[in-house]
Amino acid sequence: MAKIAAAPTAAAAAVEPAHKAGKSKWVVAGVVGVLALAGGAVTPMFAHFGSEAAPVEQEASGMHDPKHALISFDSVVVNVNDGRYTRYLRVKIALVVDARDEKGVKEALEKEKPFLQTWVLGYLQDRTMEQLHGSAGMNRVRREIRDEFNHRIFGDGPEKIKDILLPEYNFQ
Repeated sequence: MAKIAAAPTAAAAAVEPAHKAGKSKWVVAGVVGVLALAGGAVTPMFAHFGSEAAPVEQEASGMHDPKHALISFDSVVVNVNDGRYTRYLRVKIALVVDARDEKGVKEALEKEKPFLQTWVLGYLQDRTMEQLHGSAGMNRVRREIRDEFNHRIFGDGPEKIKDILLPEYNFQ
């Protein structure tokens, strides 16, 4: 006689699909994880596309923003407070303003120039070598001159001097 295979019991039938479902979840999670890692590794390779167009155009224009104008201010030479007053600092100052404000700022600057020169002399003479030396010292000088010029020329109005450039900043 032939034996008839017994049908799987209900408990065995329930365990087998659950076991397959658990494996498929791990496979899907593994595939998603691999894709995430690959995407994270590949993204920086393509992140720079399109960023090269702006600097090329900027180099062609001579690195000068036509919206800004430079206004030259006199050179200033002061003895630096080093205890013996044997060292001096020579600074040439240029103001950066919006091109549309250039004429007004030049006129106001000419009216206030003697007062501003005197203030710059006093300000720089009160500084020590340590305060003036290095990029931190130079940036502090630029910021404080800009703030004082804006305050003295324009009072509480809008600041029209955007930046101070120091094309010459030499210690002797």
